[in-house]
Order: sequence, then structure tokens, then C-alpha cells
Amino acid sequence: MVAGYVFFVQVRQTEEAEITSWFYNLDLPDIKKITITDGDNESSFIEGDDRRWYFQEPEGLPVGQGRWEGITLLLTGPKSHRLLDEQPSNLEPYGLDPAQSSITMELHNGETVAILMGLPTPDLGNTYMQIDGFPQVFTIFEGWGTVIKSMADKPPYPDWYYDIDTSTIVRVRLNSETFTIDLLNTQGDWFINDGTENPLDNDWLRSFLLALEKPMSQELTERNPTNLLQYGLDYPSLLMFIDVIRKDEAGLNIISNYKFVFGDKTENSAHYY
Repeated sequence: MVAGYVFFVQVRQTEEAEITSWFYNLDLPDIKKITITDGDNESSFIEGDDRRWYFQEPEGLPVGQGRWEGITLLLTGPKSHRLLDEQPSNLEPYGLDPAQSSITMELHNGETVAILMGLPTPDLGNTYMQIDGFPQVFTIFEGWGTVIKSMADKPPYPDWYYDIDTSTIVRVRLNSETFTIDLLNTQGDWFINDGTENPLDNDWLRSFLLALEKPMSQELTERNPTNLLQYGLDYPSLLMFIDVIRKDEAGLNIISNYKFVFGDKTENSAHYY
């Protein structure tokens, strides 16, 4: 029993020592730019002069704090589960030749730190990773890599940013002072919801759905507006309600609702508020 206890304690101490080692360690204020690549998806983020983070493309678009909050802190460095291989002769079994995903961080002092992410370990609890330029292979908690890669797969757009896939729209309602129109999509068949269920003209429908695609440019005018009158949003000229359908992780259909309020045109008539 004593021998078993000593063995158990030694194993636990070894595991704890391995878990508390750092894969890498950066200071948060040192990070200037972050590029995350996962397969064909890539997103780049830059710290602005106001210490806020922005997309590199579209230029000047702020990240959505709901999903971005805590990401830069995570990127200062995760703890390593263990150092797996000091001098690997073959990186292919780890999914690191070539790497499955990568994180490149440019620092204010001009240095660059690149993290290479490979395949998950057999128990799916960790991921094989490597610091570019160094031979060692580590295993890092799988959840860390999943959260970081999601920034490339599903970019953290701000809540106000319009990026709706028109193929997921099931209903559109337009309200103005002079008219109200309600359009429904039933398995790809669009019609006006007036009790007749007459199908919409195909040419008009194509033009309408094209108008609902993501605009070529979107800009933030004021972060916390206190006077909507100057934008024509106190008495809007048009209200648009859009319902989209998507599947959650359990495969269930979820309906999301969006409301858009149209105000005046900008001074150069290139945008609407």
C-alpha cells in the first residue's frame, strides 16, 4: 500500500509539473497583429492606436467584443500538457508537415511568433503543436486551439455588421408609411404572404435576393449615439425584418430574427444610416 501511494504521488507530481510548463509566454501589450489560418480560412486582426482591435480586411472594421473578448489573453500563451518529442524525425504523424492551422503574431518590437497546429491526439483531448523555427513538438489542450481557430472559421464580426447568407432566409417583411409586404420562403419557393401563395416573379426575386447580399462597404458612424434625429432614425423611412434558419450543434432548426431600421442617406449619398 505504501509503495502504491508513493508511486501515485510521484505520478501526480510529474503530471502537475508537465501541465504547469508553458508552451510559450508573451506579454499582452506586446502583441500588435494576429493572423489565424485554418485550412482555406484566414483572418487578420490589428491593434489600433486606441488600443482596440480591428480586422485588417475589411479595413477599420472593429471586432465584435462578444466573441473577441479574452482572445488576446489566450494568445499570450497556453500551458503545455507535455513536451512530446524533443527532436522529431518525422512531423507528418503529428499533422505538422504541413501544419493543419497556424497563428502568427507580430510584436511591437518587430519580432514574429508563429504557432503551428497539427492533428488531435488519439484521445482527442489535446492537439500537437510546434513553434515555428523550433523542433520540439508539444501537446496543448484541444479547447485552446478550437477557440482560436474559430476566429478564422467564423470571424468575430460586430453585432451591427450585416453578413446574412440569403440561402438561409425564410421570411422578409418590409414596413413603411405607404406599404407593408411580407414574403415567405417555403423550401425554396417564395411567395407573398397574402393568403394566395402566388409565386414571385423569378427575375424580381433574383434582384431582391441580390439586394439582400452583404453590402460592398459598411462603416461605424457612432459607437454610442445619443441623437438619432441627425441620422433620420427617429422616424425611419423603412423597417425590414429578416428571419433566417440554421441548425444548432444538436441538428435542431433555430430561427434567428433581425430588425433593420433605415434612416437618411449620408451627405455623399453613398450610404444609408
